[in-house]
Amino acid sequence: MFVRLTSMSFAPEQIEGAKKVYFDDIVPIVRRQPGCLDIMLLEPIDETDEHISCTMWNSKIEADAYETSGVYQQMVNKLTNSLSGQPSLKSYYVQHTRNPEAAKS
Repeated sequence: MFVRLTSMSFAPEQIEGAKKVYFDDIVPIVRRQPGCLDIMLLEPIDETDEHISCTMWNSKIEADAYETSGVYQQMVNKLTNSLSGQPSLKSYYVQHTRNPEAAKS
C-alpha cells in the first residue's frame, strides 16, 4: 500500500467552505481514480495547524499515475481560493501490521 499526504493551510474563515469543496467535489473524483483505496481529511485540533488530505493507493505506480494525469493538480486548484499558502505533498510506503486483539473486541 502507498499513501500520499497533502498538507494545506487555510485562513480560519475559509475552513468550512474548503471542507465542503473537499467532500462534495474532490472526494468523489479521487475515489474513482484507478487504484485509490480511500481518501480522508485529517483536521487539526488547533485550527491554526494544517489540514492533511490522506489518499491511500494499491501501489506507488497508481498514485503516480493520478498525479501525472493532471487530476491531482485539478483537485488542488479547486481549493486555491481557500488556501493561505502552498500545499505540500509527501508520499509514503505503508508498513502495516494488525493488532490481533483489536479484531476480538
